[in-house]
Amino acid sequence: MYATDNGYHIGPHRMHPAKQCRFEENVDIPFIVRGPNVPRRHITDVATTHADIASTTLRIASAPLGGDFDGLATPLTGKDVHGATEAQQDHVTIEHWGFALNEGKAYDWYLILHYSNMYEAIRVPSDS
Repeated sequence: MYATDNGYHIGPHRMHPAKQCRFEENVDIPFIVRGPNVPRRHITDVATTHADIASTTLRIASAPLGGDFDGLATPLTGKDVHGATEAQQDHVTIEHWGFALNEGKAYDWYLILHYSNMYEAIRVPSDS
């Protein structure tokens, strides 16, 4: 397995330096897996997080998943890849410093800030 950080962008898109924007440089980072029963050259658009790595590793090894895991198994093995949808989960766990905002049609208020939490789920409700 290979995963990386998204780096620290310095002012692209005429914005302040940070990782607080939803541009590709901030949210689309590589996660590459090679192993038994993992299809070659397959790309999935399922949202994942590093908390999913333990569950994914156990799924590839055909080991039982514990009920107390924070993450979900990323669909990588044969039948899982073909049955996967982009809506595997509607939120991911995010660690951040600074502030975060809730957003989506479900919120009728403005600027609900969350300051410097660590691994607190930020939920963005779907429009449906």
